[in-house]
Amino acid sequence: MKFKDVTKENIELVSRVEKGPLAGQKVKVYDCKDTRVVFSTDGENKHISISNINRPVRMSEIDYAVRKIMKAYGETLLVKEGVRGIIHIRLVKEKAPLH
Repeated sequence: MKFKDVTKENIELVSRVEKGPLAGQKVKVYDCKDTRVVFSTDGENKHISISNINRPVRMSEIDYAVRKIMKAYGETLLVKEGVRGIIHIRLVKEKAPLH
């Protein structure tokens, strides 16, 4: 499985995302057949939305997005299934222990 960076072909989507609650974040869009990954980051916070218009998102697609696009290895992730089966994944920053 290989996701292709299609950010330049999706200027309208990128513009909508950048003007929404993710204002000020860098947005990238990746496609692999009917599966789309929208990745946003401000350098510290990272968020991925994964969707497929024809079927539920597969675990292999989630794994690929987390490891290859988000580049998260062993970090704590918050995963939620949203409307229409869209999977939302956010990197959870660990809080420093209180002394």
